[in-house]
Amino acid sequence: MPAKENAKARRTAAARELKKEREAEAFRNVLWVFGAAVVLEAFLIAGYQQCVKTGYYALWYQVVLGLGRYALGLAAAVFAAVAAWRRSRRAGALLFVRAALACAAGAAVFVCSWNGSGEETARALCVAVPISGLLLFVLFTYQFEFFLECVAAAITILAMMAVRGKLSFAGGSLGLSLIALALDAAFAAAAFFASRNGGSLKLPGGRLRLFDGKNAVYATVYIACLLSALSVLGGAVFGAGFAYAAICAQAAFLFIAAVFHTVKLM
Repeated sequence: MPAKENAKARRTAAARELKKEREAEAFRNVLWVFGAAVVLEAFLIAGYQQCVKTGYYALWYQVVLGLGRYALGLAAAVFAAVAAWRRSRRAGALLFVRAALACAAGAAVFVCSWNGSGEETARALCVAVPISGLLLFVLFTYQFEFFLECVAAAITILAMMAVRGKLSFAGGSLGLSLIALALDAAFAAAAFFASRNGGSLKLPGGRLRLFDGKNAVYATVYIACLLSALSVLGGAVFGAGFAYAAICAQAAFLFIAAVFHTVKLM
């Protein structure tokens, strides 16, 4: 009996230690996301204010954009190469992975700003960056199903804003609506197949674990996808009036889902 009790105590301690390590890792990831989002958002707001006042970016801003899109892209490639090299030697590579992702995100924002249409692009990016940061925060701190629900709701809200004429997007509201429907189908399919394989997807190279096989709640993913699809289709048929109601419905669902998944974490 003492031997069994000691083994159980060791397993409990090991599980508790693993949980602490995962929480610490998630916290470090959130700090990286928060830092990168704050820097990018401050830079974008500066450019947006210039466009509002003068109708174009200042010379220093254009120089930073022009050079930064290449410098950040090169830095992302270098960090990714170092991360791959360190991983091949079984050394710590996570720091370089984070740096590569942060630089890649900055390069993407700089490229969009450089190739965009000034004020409209800057305004859209000022909205996209904090939304992306918030979604990554959800990914690192909540269950994966809640992350999928947030992505579906966010894309749907953006599509409904485009229907109401509050957001300019290449391809218009139709482009965003099609993206939302495609994501709805992909998320629902992923949840369906994962639910039959212990939370994992069967791939040619093995299994990709997405959900917690024991505690995952797939019904909320199905509800989010169904609500998103109905919102998109209703907005396409009934127009701006329905789109406003759809935005309110998506916001209400996100609030309920956030409460539900937060309680599950406790």
